[in-house]
Formats: sequence, structure tokens, C-alpha cells
Amino acid sequence: MQKPISKMKNILFELERIESNFASLEENNAHRKRHYKEDLEWWILGRTKKIFDREQIAFPSFAEKLKEDDTDFTLSYNGTEAYKHIQITEFVLDEVKNSPSEKPDIDKLFKRLLDKKLSYNFGPNNWLLIYFDYRSPELCPYGYWHHRILQMVDSYDFSESTYEKILVIDAKGASAVSFHPYRFIISPEWMDQTTRIDGCLIKKSTYYKS
Repeated sequence: MQKPISKMKNILFELERIESNFASLEENNAHRKRHYKEDLEWWILGRTKKIFDREQIAFPSFAEKLKEDDTDFTLSYNGTEAYKHIQITEFVLDEVKNSPSEKPDIDKLFKRLLDKKLSYNFGPNNWLLIYFDYRSPELCPYGYWHHRILQMVDSYDFSESTYEKILVIDAKGASAVSFHPYRFIISPEWMDQTTRIDGCLIKKSTYYKS
């Protein structure tokens, strides 16, 4: 890999460094603490790139961390020229509740977060990346994670969104879903050339768009 120039960092180099650091933490979920926020954002960005690279879908190789009040990163393909900006946000819920019978309305809470993000206007050349950090098996009692996520936004029309691209990755950073500008799945479970979405047989080559 070519070393980045200026303030740009190689996304996969940062991912490797941060995964090594996270692996050394003794406390479970310690990476969620506030002082690891920037490292977690790099991890989310790096895992997203690995997902795209695995499926040979173009994704920038370099990034520069921006100020707190800005979108989170500037993205670049060559490490010198800015390509897009990306904002990273987290959807996090604790699985342990005060009452065992207390079950969060995941759909409602996720839509509330999404509506809040869609109300912002960051201007052109901006992407939104959501880290869906909810690990309860109740999320997907049947089917796959990505099918449930797509069902959550079935009624949404993203055509007027100011974001050029809206992506969601799962808690493990292993699979992703695109909401906008195209709805498609990038998942390791999708090992053959077709899958079923809403009962329809879809060819991977048709459904994947860069």
C-alpha cells in the first residue's frame, strides 16, 4: 500500500492498529468509552472499507479526521485529493435492561436516529455511515440482519436526502446495507450469485452498485 501524504492516513493501516489496541483492552466493551471515540470511528470506517474491498466495490483508501463540529472524515482515493466527506454515527443499545420484560422498540428508536440525521443539511459530497451496534438475537429471530434493516426503512424515500450515500454496518463490522442512492446488501452470508429480497429472486450482479 502507498503511504499517505499530508494529514491523510491509510484507512486499513489505521484499522490494523486500532484492532490491535482494542484486542489488548481487558474490560468488555471498553472501546465504547468516550476517550476511544475517535479510534472507534476509525474502526467503523476501516471495517466498512474491508466489506467493500471484499466484494470489489470501490471505496476510498485514505481519510483525514476532521474537527468535532465537522463531518467526521475527508475521504480520498490517492491520499492527496479530497473525494467526499463522511459522517459516522452509532446506534447503540444496552442489551441488559432493568426489567427482563422491558424490550426496546428497535424499529422506532432506529427511525428516530435516522430521521434526526436526515434533518441535517451537510451540503453536497457528504456520506452518512451508521454503525448498528445492537447485538441482541431478538433483532433477527428469523432471516438475516440485513433483511431486517431493509424492512425498517421500507417506507422511506431518500431521494431528497442531502447525503449522497447512506450506509449501515452491523455490530461485528462484517456486513453492510446501502440505503441510498441504491438499496443493496453487502454480506458474507451472500455466498452465491443470487438472494431473495421480499420474496423476489435477485441476481447479485444486478443488485450490487458502486
